[in-house]
Amino acid sequence: MPDAPLMENPGYAPAYAFQSSSDGVYIYTRHDGKLYNFARLRAKTKITRVLIRKMLLADDAALVSHTSDGLQRLMDQFAHACKEFVLTISIKKTEVMTQDAPILPTISNNDSRLETVDNFRYLGSIISNNVSLDAEINARIGNAAAVMSKLQKRVWGNKNLTLNTKMKVYQACVLSTLLYGSETWTTHALPHEMSLQDTGHYMGIQSHQQ
Repeated sequence: MPDAPLMENPGYAPAYAFQSSSDGVYIYTRHDGKLYNFARLRAKTKITRVLIRKMLLADDAALVSHTSDGLQRLMDQFAHACKEFVLTISIKKTEVMTQDAPILPTISNNDSRLETVDNFRYLGSIISNNVSLDAEINARIGNAAAVMSKLQKRVWGNKNLTLNTKMKVYQACVLSTLLYGSETWTTHALPHEMSLQDTGHYMGIQSHQQ
């Protein structure tokens, strides 16, 4: 994908903010199999093309564009819509991130220049400017280890619980934390570090059961 600046902005803009805009990121999909055959996505038939300008959740919004000029136009339209609805954009919580961009963009909200960062957390996941999963995977492993530790006495070391019960708790609390957001990971196999982490947890549960 070409340069794709990303911006996180706490604030909700009405849908009409981008009605007249052609800026954004196009996503191409195909539903007839061979998911990883990228040549098929370049075909002119049986292809669905969707223009994504913003991603909203509660009072959070992420604006996306292939170019810095396009992102600035989206930001201006977004800021105008917020002003119309008497909404305020928090400059301190608003960040800009680029992926595979040779030059860092200069994006501003009115007269305030927005900070450019290497990564930021959105919806509980870490997005990095180098399109790497390393930071996210390390965070997932750390969070899962913390959950595992908190349940040490109450669950793993509890002799009154069966191994089956402990495994259900593990799947519900630890494994779900370890793999949170994995549906969006662009990887073809489970990272080796996560395989070792899962195996280590399972062996630890078994050792407590003996």
